[in-house]
Amino acid sequence: PTTRTGVCAATSMTELKRPRTAMTTEMIHQLLLEREHARSRSDFATADRIRNELQAAGVKVEDQSRTWTADDGRSGTRPNAADGPDPKPPSCQPVYQRVSSGWINQKLAERQLLLQRADAIARELQQHGVAVDIVGYVGGAAMPASHASFPAPPFATTYAAAGGPEHMSNEWITEQLLQREQARANKDYHTGDRIRDHLQQLGIKIDDASRTWTSADGRNGIRPNAH
Repeated sequence: PTTRTGVCAATSMTELKRPRTAMTTEMIHQLLLEREHARSRSDFATADRIRNELQAAGVKVEDQSRTWTADDGRSGTRPNAADGPDPKPPSCQPVYQRVSSGWINQKLAERQLLLQRADAIARELQQHGVAVDIVGYVGGAAMPASHASFPAPPFATTYAAAGGPEHMSNEWITEQLLQREQARANKDYHTGDRIRDHLQQLGIKIDDASRTWTSADGRNGIRPNAH
C-alpha cells in the first residue's frame, strides 16, 4: 500500500506484527492543524476525512486530551487552529468588479445577436430533419441593464435590484407577455415558461386565469393573447 507521501509501507513479518507510521511528525502536525482549521469553520466533512486518513496511517487523535499517538510509539500535542495558518485554506470566493451600465448593455446586445443567430441555425437544421432545441430569447433587442438578471455578487444590491420594476415600461412588459403567448400558441412551452420565470424575477406576476399582470411597484394590466 502507498501512503499520502507515496512511501510504501514495509511488509516484513516484524512490521506486519507492529505496523509503523510512514508519516513524519511534521506531516502529522500539518494534517492535525488542517483538521482543526476545518473544524473551526464547521467543515466537519473535511475534518472527518483527515481524521480517518490519520487513523488509516496508524495515528490516533484524542481530542479530549489534545494529544495524538502513532503506532510506532511517537506522540505529541494536537494543535489548535490558532497555533498556525491553515496549510490548505478553502478556495477564495470570486471577486466581482463593478462595470458600467453601458458595458452591460453592449454585452447584452452581443448576446441577443448570438441567440438570434443560434435560433436561426436551429430552425434551418429542423427544416432538414435535424432535431435541435430552439434557444429562444427574451425581446427582439438588447434588454436594458436595469432589466437584466445577474448571479448575485457580494454587493449590497444587484443591477436588477438597483433598477427595479419601475424602470420597465408597460410597453416592454406587454411585448414580453405577447412573445410568451406566441410561444405558448406554437406549443413552445419551454420558451413560454422561461419568459414567465424571467418576468417573475423582475417582479412581474402573471395571472393566466384572469389574463392580468401586476408588478412589484403597483402597476397592472391586461395580459395580451397571441393574436
